[in-house]
Parts: sequence; structure tokens; C-alpha cells
Amino acid sequence: MSLWTCVGGMGLCLALGLYLGTLIPMIREEGTAARIPPEIPMSAPNVSEKPRELPATGENDRKQARLLEETARHPGDVRVWTDLGNFYFDAMNFGEAIKAYEKALAINPDNPDVLTDLGIMYRETDQFGKALDNFRKASSIDPAHQNSLYNEGIVQAADLHNAEAAIQAWEKLLRINPDARSPEGVPVSEQIKKLRK
Repeated sequence: MSLWTCVGGMGLCLALGLYLGTLIPMIREEGTAARIPPEIPMSAPNVSEKPRELPATGENDRKQARLLEETARHPGDVRVWTDLGNFYFDAMNFGEAIKAYEKALAINPDNPDVLTDLGIMYRETDQFGKALDNFRKASSIDPAHQNSLYNEGIVQAADLHNAEAAIQAWEKLLRINPDARSPEGVPVSEQIKKLRK
């Protein structure tokens, strides 16, 4: 497989959603445990935001080198650590993204966007408890932070199979934005209806 095929494949994956999502198996309600139907999108919320795109490989290498150089020159600058985390997020280098976001949060622990991105990276590494902790901290800092509430619902629904907790998170989101939608355009209210079936 050529490098360009890999880069093209990554670009296609990034274009399908704002953040990394996962496919879940077809699930139906069994006993008392409500399960998640496959129609529920499992990626992050703000469809108004464009997904970050990685540059071509040579440019990508130069950008990484520049970001690493900036973090060495300005280790106390939250912006450069956040930029490095975003770079690794887009490159699907979850471990390095976690390290960079943690450094950013050591400087400014109250940034709900960085907390949410770190939560998404924890989810990608199957650290669901840490993911939820970050989403909840983000929404406690900014109660109108839609992205953290949506992602909390995603982890509850798709990973922990806790439909009731997902509904609670998404109902908070709908109180902030009654028209909230997934990146795929599915209204959050419809996702809640599917969980209740």
C-alpha cells in the first residue's frame, strides 16, 4: 500500500466526522439493559466546526518539527502544547496527543476544549472513566459546553452501554441547544428516542 493511499485514507476518515468515532455492533434491547441502535452516530458534536486536516506528509513532518521546537522554546505556553496535541489528535497518535494535552492542562487546567479533546483521546485508548472525568470537568467549567456533553453521552451509550446516563447527558445538551445535531446531522433528540425504544 502506498503512502499516498494511506494519507488519502486518513483524509477520508477525517472528513467523515469532526472527531474520531467508532462503529458499534447492531444492538437491540435485551432484558432490562437498553442497548444502542446502530443508527446513533458515535462521533463528536459540533457540525459547525470543520474537521482539522493533516497537511501532506512532507509538510506534516515539518509542522511536527516546528511544534516540537516551539514547545522546547516555550514550555510554559499553553497554546503550543494545545497545538501539538491537536496535531497528534489529527494524526491519530493518541498517546502523544494525551501527553501534549496533559501538559497544556498542567498550565491551564480550566480549558473545556482541551479537556474535551483529552477526553476523546482517552476514549480512543479505552480509558472510559478518564474520558468521562474530562467531559464532566469541561461541562462543570462551562455548563454550556456542548461538545463535552455530547461526548459524555457517546461514551455512556456506545462504550458503557448505559442508555439512561447517555440520555441524561444529552438532555442537558438539549436544554442548551434544542437543535443540537451529530456531525452526521442526526438530531440529538432523535438519538434519545432511539435509546428509549
